[in-house]
Amino acid sequence: MLRRLSIVGAALALLMLTVVPAAAGPKGTDRPFKADLAGVIEFEFNTDCGSPAPPLVTTESSGTATHMGRVEANWEHCAGPRTGGGITNGELTMIAANGDELVLVYGVDGPTPTDPTNSFEMDVESGTGRFADAQGILTVTFEVTPQFTCSPPNPGCLDFGTPWPWSGTLEGMISY
Repeated sequence: MLRRLSIVGAALALLMLTVVPAAAGPKGTDRPFKADLAGVIEFEFNTDCGSPAPPLVTTESSGTATHMGRVEANWEHCAGPRTGGGITNGELTMIAANGDELVLVYGVDGPTPTDPTNSFEMDVESGTGRFADAQGILTVTFEVTPQFTCSPPNPGCLDFGTPWPWSGTLEGMISY
């Protein structure tokens, strides 16, 4: 009887040793992720975004995110030509108060500066600290308030020299 208990105990110990490291490895269990952010969009022309001279769009925002707490979020992408919209070379870096970073990349066909509400997917590319080797897909849904140089406002008088208010939510699953 004692021998059976020791064999069962040894088998359980061996099982625990094989299960715990697998769960603790990189790219572990998918976890729900949500971030609520607000900030401003700014436009810079004469950049390396290509031709016919679409602007470099930067968004400085802050808010809160699950697994990160208070965050600063820095967005940068090239806007597509005015006729077709779109986003190329997009990158978002979210920085937690402790310095850990989560980096997402994106590119989209369609949204234009005059669309007040947009939604698209972003891929979690990497991270630092606890988010090293992070992976996942998040959907960003945002609202932007275009600024105009004329009254009544129309797409022909967008004011790209004034920051545009922006707010958004990122939701999805990440693994790290």
